[in-house]
Amino acid sequence: MLFRLNFHFMDKLFSSEALIRFSDCDPLGHLNNQRYLDYFLNAREDQLKSYLDFDIYKYAGETGYTWVMFQNQITYLRPVFHNHIVILTSQLLELGDKSLHIEMQMKDSKSEKIYALLWMVAVHIKIDTGKSAPHPAFITNMMEGLIIPSPQASYNERVSALQSAR
Repeated sequence: MLFRLNFHFMDKLFSSEALIRFSDCDPLGHLNNQRYLDYFLNAREDQLKSYLDFDIYKYAGETGYTWVMFQNQITYLRPVFHNHIVILTSQLLELGDKSLHIEMQMKDSKSEKIYALLWMVAVHIKIDTGKSAPHPAFITNMMEGLIIPSPQASYNERVSALQSAR
């Protein structure tokens, strides 16, 4: 069966909430650095389902293609503690023939102060070969409408801009 995408969207910036769990924190009550990626990736998966009705596992099962993380850059701007409710945002910065460049932020749900910034590059691959593959036309068409370029040219410039905005 050919994968069919049913989507309706107005927003290009996706957002969701998460409760920081005690089991994800270190003995001081800070979210463990290794767990930030889990929160970011889980939020992105949920946001794709919620905003675009797009299930990455269904896509993989029906097409034989998926995305794998190629590069992650993360900066921890301030600590987040257990029992805090955070807002996780994600946006598509760039769309390549075979890749996606995504920015995610973790923010305080009340003040919107940024806890962490993540830039990640995901590469589209054919599952059975593990080789990179071009995005199909329907993915490219969908993603082109979601691009929000970064106001800064580089990751370090983006971090600096967010730090100075605090």
